[in-house]
Order: sequence, then structure tokens, then C-alpha cells
Amino acid sequence: MLRAEPNKDKPESSAPSANSTERRRTEEALRKSEERWRSVFENSAIGVALTDLNGRFLATNPTYQKMLGYTDEEFQTVSFLEITHEDYREANLALVTELLEGKREQFQIEKQYRRKDGSLIWVRNNVSLVPGTESIPRFIMALSEDITERKHAEEALQKSDERVRLILDSAAEGIFGCDPHGTCLFCNKAAVRLLGYDEPVELLGQNMHVLEHHTRKDGTPFPIDECPIYLGFHENRGVHIDDDIFWRRDGTSFPVEYWSHPMLRGSKTVGAVITFLDITERQKAEETLRKSEQRKHSLLEINNAIINNLTQEALFSSAYEAIRRVVSFDRAAFLLHQAEKKTLKLLSMDSDAESEFFRLGKEYDLKETRISAWVLNNQKSVVRGDLEKEQQSAGDRSLVAEGIRSYCVVPLVAMGKSIGTFTVWSESKFRYSEADAELLQEVANQVALAIANMKSYEEIAR
Repeated sequence: MLRAEPNKDKPESSAPSANSTERRRTEEALRKSEERWRSVFENSAIGVALTDLNGRFLATNPTYQKMLGYTDEEFQTVSFLEITHEDYREANLALVTELLEGKREQFQIEKQYRRKDGSLIWVRNNVSLVPGTESIPRFIMALSEDITERKHAEEALQKSDERVRLILDSAAEGIFGCDPHGTCLFCNKAAVRLLGYDEPVELLGQNMHVLEHHTRKDGTPFPIDECPIYLGFHENRGVHIDDDIFWRRDGTSFPVEYWSHPMLRGSKTVGAVITFLDITERQKAEETLRKSEQRKHSLLEINNAIINNLTQEALFSSAYEAIRRVVSFDRAAFLLHQAEKKTLKLLSMDSDAESEFFRLGKEYDLKETRISAWVLNNQKSVVRGDLEKEQQSAGDRSLVAEGIRSYCVVPLVAMGKSIGTFTVWSESKFRYSEADAELLQEVANQVALAIANMKSYEEIAR
């Protein structure tokens, strides 16, 4: 009987030995992993906190402890909500609830913690749920970064921005800033109001040249590459223009004086700040002053004419010339009252052409010239703006037929007595104002006195 020999080529069973080796390797890998985790946990520059699902602290690293002033043991007695500022607790708890319910995998929150000493710090927390194992239940991990300095810097910047905004919005001048393409970067309330808008957002991001500087005074287009503001910040120089116009949202324009100064970042021009004023009232005041000076000058010329000229013709000629400088007219005439005839006689006229109605020596019946009759009787001026609509007498209808559309008539009063009228006519509607009437009345008073003196001189000479 043959006895089978053991198979020397077949290895002996090594299963128990292999399992043991694999277990040792796993344990070693786990130990090293735990050591790495522990090293990261202990030495991380960011605070790390682990809590149970109720928010009670399980472990904290040294950075987290230093951040809040608690020891690891002291943290075991509080929850994360207890050290969270009251203003953020409700929102923080809602996020944690959504995390536990599986509605989100993680969340980020910026909030304030109250340190052990009662002071407050700002943190940004990245929070996630760590899955559990057979031996370790699920827990919450928060990576916490101290952002107090950043928040203080942001607060300081916000206060600085608020101060700048307060200054901008307190300024009566319109102020806006543009990039090199003319796009609005900021503007104040005055700029918004002056340009006819409601809110700054309507200007922000818009090309300001296209909005408010697109057309010249004469109505021709104003290309941006010819705009002084655009040229100024591309040539890195300031600009001051004291006689221009800007356009409002509704399509109307207004006179402006403006200054443009380049904004520099280092040596590079990054845009411009434009300050502008609505100079409408200033121009009105300047025009009023100009007219006042012209008025004084005209009255002085007439005074000189009265002194130097003893003839009516020379007097009237000087009066017309002086008046035309301040009040435009198509026709002007001095008429004397013929009391016994109840008429007004056209004594002198300044006009390019005569007509049957406008003729030297013509006498006008006061019944047909009711306005002139009223002026004589009441010694007050009358301004008619739209004669086509305001016709009141046969005389008015005759004036309309002559092409007259507006006029101003003032009395000639000497020593309290009405001796005639002085009238200016225009072929344009609403040509004359009450201010014009006041000036013409002053002229008429001087001329009336001169006429009265001339009559006296003629009587003496005879």
C-alpha cells in the first residue's frame, strides 16, 4: 500500500497570518491618520470646534480657545448658541436645523461671538455635519476664522463712505465722477436734481456726455471727442468752462459753469470728477444789471440830448437811438394830445416805412384808440402781448392789419398834465414786459418835460 507523501510544493495555510498583518497595517494607518488629524487640529491657524447635535462642545483646538478666552474644559459646560450674540442666534439655529434635516450639506455664517471676558468678536464660520461610524455618532464641525479686524476696517470704510456721501449730498453744486469712457461712477443728489432725474441709480453706469452734454447751444451735435471734459481727463489736465449748457432728462437745457479735475491712481488717469452749477439765476442777475446799466446810459444820453438839442427832431432822434439799445421795436412814435379835437397827432416816428395808418401828421380819434385814451386819462402804461386775440377797437384792428402783434404805450406827462403818448410796436407777440414799460415811462417823462420846455421857449421867442 502506497502511502501518499505530503505535497511539498503546496504552501501551508497562511490565512491567520495574513489577516493579522492586514489588521496591523490598518491600525497603523488609522493611528497615523489620527496623528495627522490631531496635528492639524492642534496646530491649525483657524479655530476648530466639534459639537454634538445639540450644540454642546465636544472638543476645541487651541486657536478656538484663544479666540474666545475659554479652556477646552470650560467649553464643555456651554453650547455654541450661548456664546453667540443674541442678534444671530435665531438665524444660526435655523441653519443648523436645516443641516441636521439634510436640507444643506454645509453653511457659512458671519456673526459675533461673546468672549469669556464679555467682549465681542466677529467670526466667519464654515459649518458641516460629519457622518458617524459604528463607534462614533454624528457630530458638527465648525471652522472659525476671526474677522474682527476686517469688520472694523469695513465699518471704518463705511463710515468714511457715509461722510463722503454726506459731504456730496450737502453740496449745492452738482457733482459726478466718470471713468475714462465717460461712464458715471458716482453722483450726488444735487446732480440728480439739476439734471431732472429722481434717483442716483438712473445716472450710475450711464454715459454722462450722452445724457447731458450731447448738443451745443446752437443745436448742433456735440461729439464726445470734442467735449472739454473728455479731452481734459485724457490729457490729464483740469478744465473750467463758465458758459456752457447741460441737458435735462425732459429735453430742456440750462446754462452751467463747470469744473473737471482728473482722478489719478499713481500716475495714471482713471477718470474725472465734474462739479457744475446751474447759473440761470446768475445770468438773470447779470442781464438785469446789464439792462440797468444800459437804462442808466440811455437816460443819460436823453438828458444830454435835452440839454444840447433845442429842436424836437434832434430830441426824438436821440431818444429813438438810446431806446433801441435796450428795447427793440419795429416802429416807435411820439404823439401829442390835441385836446380841442380829442385826437392824438403823430408828431414823430421811427420806422422803415410809412403807411396810411402810420403817417406823420396823422391824427387819431381817441374814440377809435381806446387804449391810448385810457393811458392819457389814467397816466399809466399799457402792454399788449397778443393783439390778434386782444383786439378791442378799430385802432387795434388797423394795427393787426399793419402786421403789429404787440405794443407798449406810455403817457407823456409834464407837470402833472398828460400831453401825449409814446408807443413802441413789434411784429412779434409778447415782445414787451412790465420792466420795458417802466423804462419807457422814464424816457417819456424826460421827453415830455423837454417838449413842454420847448413850447415855453417857442412862446418866449415869439
